[in-house]
This record gives sequence, structure tokens and C-alpha cells, in this order.
Amino acid sequence: MAHGSSLLGSCVSLSLVLLVGCGGGGDAAAPANDAGDSGVLDGGEAGVAAIEWERCPIITGGEGTGAFCATVPLPLNPEAPDGEKIGVFVKRIPAKEKARSALWLLNGGPGLSGVGLEPLGKLALDELPAVDVYIPDHRGTGRSSRLGCKTNEAPGSASGVGIAANEWKRCAADAKAEWGDRLLAFSTTNAAKDVAALIDRTRVPGQSVFVHGASYGSYWAQRYLQLRPDGVDGVILEGIVPPGFRFTSYDQTFNAAGQQLAKACAADAFCSGKMGADPWARIGATLAKLDGGHCPALSEKAPARVLLRLAAGNAVWDPRLRPLVLALSYRAERCNEADVKALKFLFDKLFFKAPPPDLIVNSPVLASVIGISELWPNPGPTVPELQAIADAAYVSRDLGPYFGAAAPHFPRYEDPLIGKYPTTSVPMLMMNGTLDPATPLENVIPFAEHFKAPNQELVVFPGATHAVLGSSPTKDAVAKSCGALVVTSFLADPKKPVDKSCIANMRPVDFTIPTDASKEFLGVADAWEE
Repeated sequence: MAHGSSLLGSCVSLSLVLLVGCGGGGDAAAPANDAGDSGVLDGGEAGVAAIEWERCPIITGGEGTGAFCATVPLPLNPEAPDGEKIGVFVKRIPAKEKARSALWLLNGGPGLSGVGLEPLGKLALDELPAVDVYIPDHRGTGRSSRLGCKTNEAPGSASGVGIAANEWKRCAADAKAEWGDRLLAFSTTNAAKDVAALIDRTRVPGQSVFVHGASYGSYWAQRYLQLRPDGVDGVILEGIVPPGFRFTSYDQTFNAAGQQLAKACAADAFCSGKMGADPWARIGATLAKLDGGHCPALSEKAPARVLLRLAAGNAVWDPRLRPLVLALSYRAERCNEADVKALKFLFDKLFFKAPPPDLIVNSPVLASVIGISELWPNPGPTVPELQAIADAAYVSRDLGPYFGAAAPHFPRYEDPLIGKYPTTSVPMLMMNGTLDPATPLENVIPFAEHFKAPNQELVVFPGATHAVLGSSPTKDAVAKSCGALVVTSFLADPKKPVDKSCIANMRPVDFTIPTDASKEFLGVADAWEE
């Protein structure tokens, strides 16, 4: 089974939208203040070469030409500006009105391209009509000189376009054969320098500039601030990855988030009606029963305990799917014919079908280069040690052993900025959920205490997951995202306190699962009973 390797997953998991749900589909009509037929954006700093834009769809692969795209030649090594160049891709979604601001969206991973944020950019057209949105592909992903491994990402390889843990050695050899020592130029710092160069070349006089980084994107944004402490008018950090974060703790924090969710279940009438007064203990008892041979039909392709643990790990950070952490155990314990059918449907979808084609734009190789250099201790734990941690968990993505298997095969770059905090007085909106499995609040609170300048504030969203914008719905008839309302307040004037009043109106954690999501992942309309 191939496992994911990103702090943030696909749009299903990410749900980074201004209205709850994922956007998609065709494009809007071309916005009013576009770049004209020439594709050359007016403005930019004096003496800096203009970017030649071409019309393109807002959603990659979609219809229409509501956005502008460019692949900008930038130095592979920014310290040698006249040396080898790589192409760095950026998409510009112009505002409907005269743009007062530019908003740069930095995706997570490491290793995710900007494609996953395009639905957010599309929705921003309506929610933020006076904001130009820019979405770059991090160097080494997507259309920015993507790093790959030709053998193991071939469709006919053992894991298809995905990379299994036992494929890392060959994959790393392919990447090193193609890039050699130049592989080390694909660093967070150089990606931050790319953003700085692109902002310089797109800055419009009189227009404020903001950077929004989610998950690893928040780490990337912090690196930008280390290089340019006053380079923008405001920074938004969401699902915050602090300096010193380590992937070695990932499986433990996912398990802890699952336990927190189980406590919320115990306090919820619907969920406790299914799982009793101590849902976490009941999950553990069910896993022990599976180890003893209970419900053998679930173990035809892999041990049922492993499948249940990984499925819960995939679900716990998605606000639509996180009730599956409880519902899957409920079904496995009961183990009737309908339960087996639904659980096998889910396991096949998650673990035994070909990985989605969007993995071709994302880059597990870049995830390993940056993850091992910046987010992994040296020396790190052994794979057996990491596997033991994952095996003991009830909820896990088994990311520790996955990265542990890659670590010996990839080079590690050195960078004096690793582990350091930015020193900046720029207004900063920091957002984190209380049920974030990847970057738990207990690690974010000490991070936020480093920032004491005016208008630098941590806003905590009760019950929200890693992607605050997609997991903070309000009780309004049209479920607006509280996270998005707070962001909108910050963008309107970053030098004023943000309006957090929507937090009091947030919906509690919902342990039912929408019918469409249940049908998509379990093949049934009712995730608990059908």
C-alpha cells in the first residue's frame, strides 16, 4: 500500500474554501482588470522584467480562460543569478473589480503543487472581488521543474504513479541521476526566494500584498519573512508548522487527535448513542478483537487492524469524513454483511486502487528532499522504532516509517535558517484548530508567543481541523466559513483587530456524515447503519 507524504492532502482533505466545500467546474468570465490581450501585467517594480502571461483556465484542466499563467525563468541557485535557470510556474486570477490587494496562496506538503488551491482562488472571485490572487507551484512540483523518479512513477510500476516505502531506494537513485547535487537547490529557502522574486515582478503601486500559507505553506511563508521581514503588508498562517516540527511525531499527533475526537463523541448524544460512554476504549477493544480473528473478511488483502488505523488516519483531518474514525470501528465491531461490504469498498478506494493522477503534479521526491533536510532529525529513529509507534496507534497515517524508509537514500542540505523564527513587525493572522491532527494547538501556542508586535494574533477555532477555512462552519443558513470571515476582516485592514465574532456562532462537531460523502467513500447513503 502506498501512503501519502503530505501535511496536507488533496482537495477532499484540504477543503480550503471560502464557503464550506470544494469548488470546481468551469471558469467565470474574464475579470475586469485583466492584463489585456498582450498578457503583460502593468506595474511591478522599476527595472524588474515584466512577466509575459498567457490566458488559461482558473481550474487546471477546466474550461475557459479566466486566469493568466506564466512560467518564469528563475535561478536554480539564487546566489548565482546568472547561472542555470529553472521554470517556476504561477497562476494569476485577476479580481473582478479594480484590485486593492494581491493575495499569494502557498500550498502545503511539502510536495504539493498549487493545483489544490485553485478552487479557493476561484471562490475568491466572488468573496474577495477586489483582490488579485496568485498561486505558484513550489519549485520541484507541478509545472515548476517537477522532481520525479521515472521508474517508480511509471503507470506500470508496482505502486503506479505513487511511491511505496520499498521503492524509495530506486526512486532516489533516479532523482540523483537526473539532478545530481543540483537536487539540493530545491529547498524551502530557495522557494521563498522564488516567491520574493515573483512578488517583486508583479507588485502594483498602491496595491497591498498579502501571503497566505497553509500547513507546510505556513512554514514556507515563515521562510519568506526570514528573508523579507517587511516585504508584504500582512501574512496569514493556517494549520501552523512551527520551526522545529518533526515528521517523527506525526503518527502520535494523529492518534492524539483521534482520542480528542472520541472525547467529543462521548459528549455528543448521537455519537455516544452509537459508541457508548467511552468511545476510545471501544475502538481499542474492537482493534484487539480484529487481532484475534474477528471479522476475517476484512483481512483478505491486509490486516484489518492496519486498514482500519490507516483509514481513520486519512479521515481524521477531513471535517466531512472525521466521524469515520468512530463509524468504521462501529461497523467493524458489528461486522454484518452490509458492514463488510461498506468497509471493503472504503479500503479498496483508499489503498488498493491506482493513485489519482494529481500525484503527477505533486512531488513525493520534493517532499523527501525538504522533509528529510528540514523536518527530520539527524540521526533519526529507525524504521522499526517508527513502525512500533504507528502499530500502537488507533489512528495513524504511518508517515513516520514511510519517511524513515526514504531518509537513508536522499541527500540532506544544510541551511542556517532551519529552526529559526522570523523577526518581523508585519501584521500576522495565525489560525489553528483545536482538533488539528498534523499541527496540534499545544505546539502552536508557544509558536505564537514569539510574535508580540501589534496586530500579530493567534485565533483558535474550536473543533476545526488542519484546514481551518474548510472546517469552521457557522450556524448561518448558508454555512459560511468562520475562518474565511476572519481572513476577510484581516485583509480589509491588517492594522485593526480582526473580527472574531463568528467563533461564538460556529457549529459544533457533527458526527453524521453527508450522504454524498458516505456514498463516495463507503458506497452507502448512511455511514453508520446502511
